[in-house]
Amino acid sequence: QQQEQQKQQQQLNNSSPNNHQDDLFLTTLLSNYDDAIKIVQTDAKAYQLMKPGPAVNAKRQQLQLLHGYFQFQKLKLAMKRNQDLLTSINNNNNNNNKYYYTQ
Repeated sequence: QQQEQQKQQQQLNNSSPNNHQDDLFLTTLLSNYDDAIKIVQTDAKAYQLMKPGPAVNAKRQQLQLLHGYFQFQKLKLAMKRNQDLLTSINNNNNNNNKYYYTQ
């Protein structure tokens, strides 16, 4: 699933921000990050119930790192989307604020 998300992230980086298909793609990718976060949280809960030991502690740490990674990637993607939307709005406003005078 992580490879699929990386592939989707690369495709998104190469696309234009104002396309409906891109919005659908972005929403799907955000949803995939949510799914990955839920899976990691579920696995982490199972390991919290186990007695501490080297293998269990290593798996807990790995799951914490994965959780942080997926949250960071989701946040970064959402911030990029918002930045692209603001840029688009600013460009539209700049185009609409131009006055044309005719003689």
